[in-house]
Amino acid sequence: MRLIDFFLFPFLFQEENKEICEMVWEKEHGVNIRSCIKDRTGNVELCIYCQPRASKTEIVGLHGDALKVRLAAPPVEGQANTELCQFFADFFGVSRQDVQILSGKGARQKRVLIKGKTAQDIQDRLPLSWNEKL
Repeated sequence: MRLIDFFLFPFLFQEENKEICEMVWEKEHGVNIRSCIKDRTGNVELCIYCQPRASKTEIVGLHGDALKVRLAAPPVEGQANTELCQFFADFFGVSRQDVQILSGKGARQKRVLIKGKTAQDIQDRLPLSWNEKL
């Protein structure tokens, strides 16, 4: 965490500052969070980059134009994919059956479908800043 991020941390939690934080992130990193979220008629498709065998499962930010997720599970016999789906189900408040991997089951880059949510629902649930720990 940069020193400036430490002092701005309380500011980042305020809902009215969400748009400012997104603009700063986009300016600094050249990527908009909206680039990894696609609305699909009552469903949402997310572009995900997974890092298996992490110390804990968490969303940590952006990796290119994908949402980066660290997974505690190893990439063996689908354990990481199962962990990813369960984590998203819990995190976004949907059932496990409403989260499905569309592509990339054997890769780090994945496309994940979340049924019954809109892009705005997903965006509202994501951190105001990637310095915020979930």
